[in-house]
Amino acid sequence: SKYSNDPEKTASMFFSDKSEALITPNGADPGQYDYIYVNTPFYSQETLDYCGPASTKMALSARNFYTTPWGSSITQSLLANDYYLETDSYGYTIGSYIKWTLNTIMETDFYVYLQDDDVSEDELIYRVRLDLSSGYVPILAIWQRWESEIRLNNYPYGQYEIRHFIPVYESQGTNPDTAIMNYCDPVSGWGGKFINVQPRNTISVYKLARLNSGGSIIY
Repeated sequence: SKYSNDPEKTASMFFSDKSEALITPNGADPGQYDYIYVNTPFYSQETLDYCGPASTKMALSARNFYTTPWGSSITQSLLANDYYLETDSYGYTIGSYIKWTLNTIMETDFYVYLQDDDVSEDELIYRVRLDLSSGYVPILAIWQRWESEIRLNNYPYGQYEIRHFIPVYESQGTNPDTAIMNYCDPVSGWGGKFINVQPRNTISVYKLARLNSGGSIIY
């Protein structure tokens, strides 16, 4: 459903039901290799509301989906319309709509949507590597509190909070104390208070788990 919050995606469910999706040599076991990477094009969001459409487009492009099943070219504005993400109507993107849009365009049931108020490092490593090991890019909903010292790379300090979507395309390590991940930040290129934000960023799993707590993951 476009509106559902799904249960945790388990390895047994994933590997028994979706073995056809395991396209990488390390797909048999998310923990088998220290380094997992999915080649992911970067797109800057076309409006300040379009982090959801931009992240969705990156995840689709990583799977070589550039047109819908009906032959329409996949653009951020198409993804933001009322059939898919409804970003234009709401002024923001709902995470479960990203899950539904990815599954609809890819004609699969691979992605699930999960809200989590307290994400541990081990949980984040497991969820992200489960997708990357099969060539899919997970999308994280970030909640950056204005009073917190933990922020996305090169984000300014100020008395405001940020809700934001980012696709994670690389995982290095499974030890929660030392593991890092790489993500694309679609706000890069917007200037202003985001002038120092880079398209591709490296972040510790500790920080990313804190930023994902209170948000959601589409994986």
